[in-house]
Amino acid sequence: MLLVKYELKKYFNKSLIIFISLLVITTYLDNFLHYQLGAEKPNIVAGNFGLSLLITQFYLIFLASVYITSEFQLGTSKSVFTGVYTRIEIINIKTIAIILISLCLGILNWIIGLLLEIILLDSISITSALFDLLIIASLYLIYILSVLTFSLLISSICLNRLVTIIINFGAFIFIGDITVQIANRSPKLAKIVENLPFYIVTNGFNNLRINIDSLILIIIFIAAFYLSGIVIFKKRDLT
Repeated sequence: MLLVKYELKKYFNKSLIIFISLLVITTYLDNFLHYQLGAEKPNIVAGNFGLSLLITQFYLIFLASVYITSEFQLGTSKSVFTGVYTRIEIINIKTIAIILISLCLGILNWIIGLLLEIILLDSISITSALFDLLIIASLYLIYILSVLTFSLLISSICLNRLVTIIINFGAFIFIGDITVQIANRSPKLAKIVENLPFYIVTNGFNNLRINIDSLILIIIFIAAFYLSGIVIFKKRDLT
């Protein structure tokens, strides 16, 4: 746990300050549009949806993209990955740290939504709210594991932060726009794209819901990319 705490401290930097600032602004905007102007939101206790959820998505993708490649960017990869702990242990420690950050953001999302419903709607079902907390925490966990394992595979191949960031954003952000464009030209091809794990994960996170069939596919996706990334990374020459 000491190493996990040390890893967590690395993320208290300017990028976190920028993210928190944007999250506050967009959270207010999303909830103002919903409660004052009737804009839609997921049927779940959540304070972050729409733009604020997209900002969270950006931040999580960024963290997943740099959690390994930052060591190569800073020139600390040799000391980190060739020390007392094995490469797998170091990767798992880094993974746990980002999972904790992601779960904290998910819980924060729920707390904001709960407080707003108590204050503005003056009614809340505790049982239903706790069930929503479980759903949100699970969705955040599934999402970050999906991005982390894919990032592990890409990082193990290229060892480059910028390349990993670009590929991750392409896979988990722009695939939705690509699907819309394809749907206008070829509905059959769009159906194929919609069944890709990248699209399923992103769509589930954006809408804060996912079905069991999709969940099984995502778990297979996570396991496959994690194992592939670990195998490649173990064999890489990092000197």
